Amino acid sequence: MLVPKLTEYLGQPFVVDNRGGAGGLIGTEIAARAAPDGYTIITISGSFATNAVVYKSAYDPATGVAPIVEIGFSPFLVAINPSVPARSLREFMAYARQNAGKLTYGTGGTGSITHLATELLASTGGVKLVHVPYKASAIALTNMVGGQIHLVVGSMLPTLPHVKAGRLIGLAVTTAERWPTNPEIPTVAETFPGYDVELWFGMWAPKGTPAAIVLRLNAAANKALLDSDVEQNLRGSGLRISGGTPQRFAERVRKDTARWNKVVREAGIKVEG
Repeated sequence: MLVPKLTEYLGQPFVVDNRGGAGGLIGTEIAARAAPDGYTIITISGSFATNAVVYKSAYDPATGVAPIVEIGFSPFLVAINPSVPARSLREFMAYARQNAGKLTYGTGGTGSITHLATELLASTGGVKLVHVPYKASAIALTNMVGGQIHLVVGSMLPTLPHVKAGRLIGLAVTTAERWPTNPEIPTVAETFPGYDVELWFGMWAPKGTPAAIVLRLNAAANKALLDSDVEQNLRGSGLRISGGTPQRFAERVRKDTARWNKVVREAGIKVEG
C-alpha cells in the first residue's frame, strides 16, 4: 500500500520481495545482513520483538537495525468457541480456574506473538491454559470454529467475521482502549488493568544505514501515511496509523522486547533454533 507513494516521493522504484517463514525471522535476517545503503529495507510486524527473545539466532531488535518508522497497529481479539459457558472475559477466567489445565488455546506456533500474548493473558488472570501450537494462526482459527480448541487471541481482521456470524464469541480486544470500529467489544484492561498488547507494523533498514537516508525514508513514509487513499486502505485492513520518528519506533521495539522477554522467562517457553 505504501509502495506507489514511496516511489512517487523518492523517484525510485520499490520491489516488494515477500520472504515469509519462522514468524518473519527469515525475512528479518535477510534484511539485517544486507548492505546498509538504503536500498534494502523491511516491513515487519510485532513478531520482530518476540523472535528476539525466543530464537537464539534472531537479530538484536534494539541495536542490530536502523529503525525508520512505525506504520500502524491493531488489536488482537480474544475469542472463544460458543461451547465454553462464558460470555465475558471475567466469566471465562472463572471457568478456567474451575477447570485448571483443561482448556486449550491455539496459536501460530511456539514463541509466536499470539503465543506470548495468550500466556501474558493467562498469567495476568491467574489461570492455566493448555497451548496447542499450529503451523499458522489461520489453522488455529479454523480449528476453533470447528470446536477442537477453546480460545484464540487472534488478529482482529480474520477473527471478527466469525464473531459477527456467531461462530465464535468475542470477549475483548487487547489494546488499552476500545477499538473505534467495534466499540461494543470491551478491552482486556477493563477486567485486568494494565494489559495492553498491540500488533504493530514498522519499517527498518540494516544497521549502519546513514542517518540522512533513514531520515529521508522516514519523511517519505510519514508523508505517504497522510495520503487519504493510503490511510483509507490501511484503516480498511484494520490498522490505526502511527507514523512518527525513528526514535519513537525504536522505543516501541525496546519496550516490547523487554515485556516479551519477561513472559518467556516466567512461562519457561523454549524454542529450538
